[in-house]
Amino acid sequence: MRFLFAVLLWLLTTAALAVTVAAAWAQSGIVDENGYVALTAPAAADPKVQHAIAEELTTQIVSLGKKQGSRVNETQVAALTAAYTSGPQFRDDFASVNRVAHQWVFTNSSSAHRDSQGSWQIDLAPMIKSMVPQGLSIKAPETLRVSVTDDNLGGLTPGRLVPVARFGQLVVWISLGLTLVLAGLTQLAVHSRAKGLAGLGISALLVGAAGWAGLEIGRRYLDRPLNRITDNLRDVADSLVTQAVSNAHHWLSLTMAAGGLVIAIGVVSGVLGGLLRR
Repeated sequence: MRFLFAVLLWLLTTAALAVTVAAAWAQSGIVDENGYVALTAPAAADPKVQHAIAEELTTQIVSLGKKQGSRVNETQVAALTAAYTSGPQFRDDFASVNRVAHQWVFTNSSSAHRDSQGSWQIDLAPMIKSMVPQGLSIKAPETLRVSVTDDNLGGLTPGRLVPVARFGQLVVWISLGLTLVLAGLTQLAVHSRAKGLAGLGISALLVGAAGWAGLEIGRRYLDRPLNRITDNLRDVADSLVTQAVSNAHHWLSLTMAAGGLVIAIGVVSGVLGGLLRR
């Protein structure tokens, strides 16, 4: 009976640990604004992202020039946008756009925009303003909103995830506390503390391995919503997803490394305990 109770506690601990790791990762890298900006920052150095945004900027600038009655050479504009997206200023502007995009979902900020069809919009005016001193021969607009999606993406609206931002940290702490309590109860339920430690280490290994498998499976289901991203911005979305998956892999690797360490401690303590009893 005690063995079955210990197994039940171990299973509950494993499940609680999985929730804790997932919640902590999401809170630090997705829900937290600064964490999200830091997570997406490496995408600014991705050539595909630079090329995609350069093309989008070229399209918008040429269109803007025609509206203003300016003679704009598309080839020169393309060279200018390519130089801009490969330069240092682009990284800061890209971070600003990602910050506004985050606010669109997780806050009730006035910077959240959408058109009449519910499409998610971002403002490219700051990027164009950064290019004016580099020789851009048009007047930079105060705002230049570009639709990211063709329609309302899965019911996602400005401020839709405000409750997640409000209570996400609390969920992390509650799940962490529950994991620690269950881990402690598991240790009390087993006959050997060393075996109990090894079991907890195995839990961490299972969580990490299951997380890796889940990411690989889940990535396949992202193609459908990503296909609703407009034109050039699809490559940007792909890169951001890749950055998020890479960051999640890092967390899962640390979880498995911690599990391996706990197993090693359990084995060593078991061996030392056996030697001391002789």
